[in-house]
This record gives sequence, structure tokens and C-alpha cells, in this order.
Amino acid sequence: GQYAFAQAMFRTVVYETLPRRERKQRHVAAAEHLGKVFADDGAEVAEMIASHCLAAYRAAGEDSDASELRDRAGAALQRAARRAATVGAPDAAQRSYLTASELAQDEPERTVLIERAGEMAVRAGRNEEGVGLLDRAAAAHASGGRDRERALTVYSVAHALRQLGRPGEAAERVAAALALLGPDGDREDVARLNAILSRVLVFSGEYERAGPAIETALRIAQELELPDVFSEAVNNKGILYLWTGRPLEARALSALAVAVAEEHGLGDHLTRARANLASFSMMWDLPDVREQLEAVAAQYRRLGDRYFEGISAGNLMGVHMLAGRWDEAEQLAAELLEPDPDRPGQEHIHYRLVLLTAARGRPDLAWPDRFVGWIGGDDIELSASCGAMAAVTHLADGQPGAALDAGLPMLTTAIEADRKSTRLNSSHIT
Repeated sequence: GQYAFAQAMFRTVVYETLPRRERKQRHVAAAEHLGKVFADDGAEVAEMIASHCLAAYRAAGEDSDASELRDRAGAALQRAARRAATVGAPDAAQRSYLTASELAQDEPERTVLIERAGEMAVRAGRNEEGVGLLDRAAAAHASGGRDRERALTVYSVAHALRQLGRPGEAAERVAAALALLGPDGDREDVARLNAILSRVLVFSGEYERAGPAIETALRIAQELELPDVFSEAVNNKGILYLWTGRPLEARALSALAVAVAEEHGLGDHLTRARANLASFSMMWDLPDVREQLEAVAAQYRRLGDRYFEGISAGNLMGVHMLAGRWDEAEQLAAELLEPDPDRPGQEHIHYRLVLLTAARGRPDLAWPDRFVGWIGGDDIELSASCGAMAAVTHLADGQPGAALDAGLPMLTTAIEADRKSTRLNSSHIT
């Protein structure tokens, strides 16, 4: 019961022959029809309704109803963006938020829409782009004297910088945001920023500084009943304990993060906590690890979070390799990389491929070209991964001396991390 033009050019010609006002009326009628025939005022086709509303506004010109149509298009675009975000389409959400920002007449509203677009870019794995949009929003908030809103943009910026291998820079930005809030800042805001601060501090190896940030976030989260902040902070505490020699407690903390996220329906936090539990299962060779990692990767795919889907896929490749399923590991990498070689998080997939090709006796000597963001960064986990790739590549290439040279710095880093762990566990910080 549907009709379509066989040739796009013919459709364009026919469309352009319609008088402008008739075009406007037809778009309005189409948007209203879709809102009536689909449930919940057309929620399922929100993006299509938004496109008709936008086209109607653009066709309005100087008509008396142009302002009304602009507001209607802006509202429809925001609804489409929210719908796209909930169904795992952050790219579409970002586009809709940006288009809506161009229609907004109120400066604070326009800035918030740019901020939302930045958050969607981060979720889609376009971290540099996301940081740019969020910084643009922060500058607008600053110009408008909105210090609280400016400070809170740092939450998503910190996530993006951590994924770019720059947790040290992220920690500096969050600390500056907390200083901007000041001692009288909203306690919920303080809790959220301390939660993300603890995460980036852990990944930059600043364990002693991470402890107080975690405790601040946990204390306020329980006092104010903020389950999302609590789940995030307790999950970060699990990572801290794992890296400071307390693995059993770490696993219990991650399980608690999962339970809280499940109870309150916190999708993003639940997936992240389950991902950590799966990582623990991989490290300790626990049952069902393959199924756990496959489920986590599938959930990130549904959320549209391609960066963390890449991390989960890389971990699954590691399990395949340890179990001797080398061909399955290569097949998984091909399924993800062949359609999109530059997909977000592809470094985590290539990391496993470098180790696998070295194990097969085919060292990938060009691997550093793919890990520019990891080499020289301050993320201790990513730096260690680069050292591992260098060591196994040199060894597979028949250069044991070079492999030793590449491995020794990692040993120094591990010893220093152990010292930090000893100091942390002998103090009263956590």
C-alpha cells in the first residue's frame, strides 16, 4: 500500500514544482497524520515527523505562521533526538540536537542542545568531536554567567578524554570544575563529578587521590539516594581494588554495582558493571566468560556505544586466543573491521590482532601507526598494552634483546604501581 518514485531526480523535479505554501501545508498534514496513526503521538516515527516539521518551517518563508512552525520543528527535533538516544542511534540523536540548536531562539536553550549533541557524539565514539561540542557549550555557559552548567559539561568531557587515553587531562578538568562549583556547590553535582574524577584518576594511576573521590561520591550518593552515582562510584572502587591487589573485593563491588543498576533500570551503568564482571571472569578463567562477553558486546551494540563494543569484542578475542580458538578471534575482528576499518574502539580489536599475528609468527611491524592515541599517553593500561605489543612483536621478529628492552619499562611501572598499592592499603584513605 505504499508508493515511491523510481528515480530520485524525477521526485525532486515534481517536489520543486509545488508552490511553496502548498508544500508547507502538505508537510504539516503529513506530520499530523503520522502523529495520529502511530501510537504515542508517533513516537516510533519521531524522526520522520521532525523532518516534515522542519521542511514545513523552511517552506514558510516570511509567512505569519513561520515562528510557530519553527518552534514546532524544534520541539519535534528534540523529541526525535531523545527517541534516537533511547534506541541506540546516537548519530541520529546528535544530528537532531544540532539542527534543533540552529532553530532555538533562546541562547541558554541553544547551548543545552549543543551540549546534548556533544554527549551523543561521545556515546557514538567520536570523542574529539564530542569534546569540541562540549567545550563550545561550556564557553557559552561561561559567557552567560552559568558557572554550574559550565562545570557539569566536564562530566562527559572526562569520559571522552579517558577514552582518548588522556585521563590525566580529564582529572585536571574535573578538579577545575569542582573548584568552580566551590564549597557551596550543589551536593548532587559534587557527587557526580567526584564519581567521574575517581574513574579517570584510577586509569592514570593516581590511586591515592582516587580513594577520597570515591568515598565522597559514595557518601553523598547514599545520603541523597542517587543510585546512578552510587553504581558508578562503587564500580570505580572495584577497579581500584582490582589494581591494588584486592581482587575478591573488587569482584564483589562490581557485583554490587550490577545489582543496584538492575534494581533501578540504569542501562548504561548496568552494562559497564557487567563488562567489568566479565573482565574479572576472563582474568580468573571463570565459567561462562565467553557468554558474558558476548552479552556485554551485544548490549553495547544496542546502546549504540561502538567504542565500548570494540573493547568488549577485543576482550572476547582474548578469550578465544587463550582457548586456542585463533580462527574465531580473527573472524570476529574481520566482522567488525571490514565494514568499518576506522570504527570507534578499533584499537582494542587491533591490539588482539597484533598479539595473534605475533603468536602465528607473522609480526605486524607497522602496529604503532594504529595506536597513535595510546603511545605516549598517561593511561597506564593503554601504555602497558603498547609495551606488550612491542615486546611480542620484537620476539616474533627474532629480536629478543629488543623485546627485553620493550618489556623492562613495563616492569618498572608495575613495581611503582605495587608501591602505590601498598601505600594505599596501609593508609586510611579507603
